[in-house]
Amino acid sequence: MNINVHIEVEFTDGSRFKNLGLVRMDGSMPSETCIRLLKEKLSEFELSLDRDIVAIVTDGASVMLKVGRNLRAYHQVCLAHGIQLAVLDVLYKQGGAENVRSPDTAVTAGGSESDSEFENDADSAEDETEGFEVLPVVSNPNEHNNDYKSVISKVRVVVKIFKNSPVKNDMFLQKHVKQDTGKELQLLVDCKTRCRSISTMVDRFNRLRSCVSKALIDMNSDINFTQSEFHTLDNFQKSLNIIKVTVEALCRRDATLLTADAAMKFTLRKLDSQNSTLSRLLVRSLRVRISQRRLSIASTLQYLQNPETYFSEVATAEFPKTPEMVEEIYSLTQNFEDEPVIRVMDDLALDNSASSVSGDFESVDFAKELNKEIEKSLKEQNTNMRNRNEREANRDGGYGENDKHKCTHDKFISRI
Repeated sequence: MNINVHIEVEFTDGSRFKNLGLVRMDGSMPSETCIRLLKEKLSEFELSLDRDIVAIVTDGASVMLKVGRNLRAYHQVCLAHGIQLAVLDVLYKQGGAENVRSPDTAVTAGGSESDSEFENDADSAEDETEGFEVLPVVSNPNEHNNDYKSVISKVRVVVKIFKNSPVKNDMFLQKHVKQDTGKELQLLVDCKTRCRSISTMVDRFNRLRSCVSKALIDMNSDINFTQSEFHTLDNFQKSLNIIKVTVEALCRRDATLLTADAAMKFTLRKLDSQNSTLSRLLVRSLRVRISQRRLSIASTLQYLQNPETYFSEVATAEFPKTPEMVEEIYSLTQNFEDEPVIRVMDDLALDNSASSVSGDFESVDFAKELNKEIEKSLKEQNTNMRNRNEREANRDGGYGENDKHKCTHDKFISRI
């Protein structure tokens, strides 16, 4: 088990995180053993899991979900992997997004499926369902169009023809690739346990589509691609580009719950605007996965950051606005009465120069647009709005019972 510690202030070397090293696991590891080993490792650095740790981030394995339930700290299940699982629901599993259901009180892990059509990953023994229950549900045949699946399967077959035969690859494909690009470029096969691998496969295939078509003709192969199928691949790649830049934003070292919410909202909005069969299925699956993994404290942070924007947005199942959020703020305020509050850093806005987005120009455009959305979500509350609230409080002689959330917000922000 690997343990990283992240803090708000900087260490002496300028970083905000430290790797505490690996903890060896001997035999089975139930949640109680995991917590004990975690406490022992933290104690080596004079850290207490109960007093010093605000939140933990783990994968979605069943044992980790149980660990999170047994800790006082907030437990955030990896959002980037949740995005990947949403893609798996749509592109790899039978039944698609309709099969995923929210976790129950007693979490059960579904069986992992093996498929020789895909590249296997021997290093990954983690169950794809990761502690969430998967139930078979009959899908609506009018809403479920598998054209994109057949095209992707066809691409995968062609990629494996050249990947598994160096002779065919050198004699037929690379001859045309060198003529078009001036260098050798290999086709890539996807791996369902590797995030973004299907995007990489389709992106490389689209780049070499004319070379592949010529090579198939030279081989007298019965496989050929129509313009309609190429059009399907283009639309497919557009959706995957959005997913790719979103995962990269979630995996940034300076990512927070605020930037994660902005990235996921950007993804859902962009996919909705595409209005294709694949984008609709991805949105449906993403909404389920996000609602499973998103913490309610993220809504609290958004409200404290900018309450005006918070109330202007429409509540959804994956981004709810509930009375519990207000009560949570009030509870946090009471907890901070006798304890110092660390000042919120002012440098949370993302630096575009640090972004390492690979791919075509469309991916870069998506990344720039996403960075703007994230920066917008992190802007400090307008000073005029804060002054207006103060004037209203002074004029009315304080806040009434119905304005408890205003009082809580101003009090909490002033302490920060």
